[in-house]
Amino acid sequence: MKRLTFLLIALITAISISAQHNGNGARPRFSPEQFKKEMENFIAREAELSEQEQQKFFPMMHEMFDKQRELNDKKRELMKKCNERSSENDYAYVLDQITSLEIKNKEIEKEYYQKFHKALSYKKIYNVRRSLSKFNSELIKKFAPRRRK
Repeated sequence: MKRLTFLLIALITAISISAQHNGNGARPRFSPEQFKKEMENFIAREAELSEQEQQKFFPMMHEMFDKQRELNDKKRELMKKCNERSSENDYAYVLDQITSLEIKNKEIEKEYYQKFHKALSYKKIYNVRRSLSKFNSELIKKFAPRRRK
């Protein structure tokens, strides 16, 4: 009986591991299109968006994300500028620029909440925000390495 249980567990583990890899043993490639679709489906389900609301809302949401991504890219570039040889003035400049970009990011978000309201009620916008936060949390849990106790 113990041997049968062991074999069953080993088989399930092997199937699980092989399902996580494509044929050559590598992890499946990240697909931005698949990610976008999964995120939209999750938000639509969690925020209870109708088909019509989805058609109006998601293009605006992705437009906002694109603008925010540009700012985040600039922020990342600024973070690379400082190193051990940087002066206090260099650090002060970079921190000031990063803070300005973060403020701009929030201004974009605020601007888009007004645009979103053309397609959704404020309650649904709030629900979208909550569902996006939940999606991100689940994504982190899914890809974060498991800690051993």
